[in-house]
Amino acid sequence: MIVLMYATHIDGYMPVLLDQLKKKNIKYEVLGYKKKWEGFFQRTIDYYDYLKTIENSEIVCIIDGFDTLCFDNEKEILEKYEYMVRKSKKPIIWGTDMDRQVYTRKIFGAGDILINGGCSIGSVKYYKKVFEDLFQIYGTNKNQDDQKMINNYYYSHPEKSQKYICLDEKNIFFGNATYKDMIYNWINPVLFKNINEKIGYELFNYNENIDFEYDPVSKKVYHIKYLTKTSFLSGPGNVSLDKIVSQCGYEFENPRSKKYLMIFIKNFMSDIIKIIVVLVILIVIIYFVIKSFFNNKKIKK
Repeated sequence: MIVLMYATHIDGYMPVLLDQLKKKNIKYEVLGYKKKWEGFFQRTIDYYDYLKTIENSEIVCIIDGFDTLCFDNEKEILEKYEYMVRKSKKPIIWGTDMDRQVYTRKIFGAGDILINGGCSIGSVKYYKKVFEDLFQIYGTNKNQDDQKMINNYYYSHPEKSQKYICLDEKNIFFGNATYKDMIYNWINPVLFKNINEKIGYELFNYNENIDFEYDPVSKKVYHIKYLTKTSFLSGPGNVSLDKIVSQCGYEFENPRSKKYLMIFIKNFMSDIIKIIVVLVILIVIIYFVIKSFFNNKKIKK
């Protein structure tokens, strides 16, 4: 088994992840290191090129290097994989973002379950088939969003995708953390933490409780709803895993968290602009409907 990730540089929780993989004697490869970032779909192209160099029977686990932690050894991961393949009769298990809001699912063109573009496990033979389908359907434009693509592929081309892909709905392999409190799924507590640190005063209370908890006895993390122990835990969208990292015995602060203030402001303003545009359109439509109604009444008189 090989753990595969794409990273142009070391960032986020990657130092912790690499240390975990080394301690568990799990073989890994980092693609794209010290290369220029050319877009999300470039990593899919590079994954495909790499897969062509190894045996079809090899099991590869693809993860996001910046925001992922590892809690299972190779034997445990392969046992889970073999169980899921037997149960689903599909050779690739793809991670999901189970608790994302409806608007997030719509952004990525998902159905009831949002597929996470950055985490999956399967055999090289069938990964290559899926990637070849993606290239055939969507082309190889490097600026495409790979998460939108895999969601569209899964839901719009089920005759192809669902021969190969089983969704990890219960976070058996891939736990993608969200905050327990709904408001924190929209306003990330890392923002509050960074503001407090910048002003040197606790202006905001913030809560970093996520929907996964660490068990110090088994040294595993589990989903508080499904009670499944997950192999890999990720914090997509800059969800803070600092608490769990600390519980694992690492003194480490995610450097990406400090960048979150500007990222949040940018995304927040983008969302506000979209809401304003929608409201303006609705107001214009309502205005013309009312105007048309009163004009019709005048004509009848």
